Amino acid sequence: VSRAQLVPGGSAKAGSILDLNVLSPSEAGKPYQVGTSLGQGPIPIGKFKLGLSADNLLVASTSGLLPTVFRKYSGLLDANGQGLARLAIPNIPALKGVRIYSAFLTIDPARPGAVSQVSPNVLVTIQ
Repeated sequence: VSRAQLVPGGSAKAGSILDLNVLSPSEAGKPYQVGTSLGQGPIPIGKFKLGLSADNLLVASTSGLLPTVFRKYSGLLDANGQGLARLAIPNIPALKGVRIYSAFLTIDPARPGAVSQVSPNVLVTIQ
């Protein structure tokens, strides 16, 4: 059972912002990285399996090249083990019905693979 959770909030409509609440109380103060992909993977990382697919959307969401779309996808968890990433869904009507998966991991260089927690993925369907 993972202690890490990614909880979507807000709107998943084209042209809106979807909040992705990053929660991992046992990882307070650690760096996190959120990713979004079109599939569920998994991607093995050490003893963990990240429930995302290694696709172009994952690369875009984790590369920092589209900071106006993938906002605060990396950062530090606060003293309560919380963070907030935001996905600015482009206002493109053709996105309606597209299913995306998001998850995050926490980073600890002292651990094998430098990962200390991985959240389950969450599915969001763009409305």
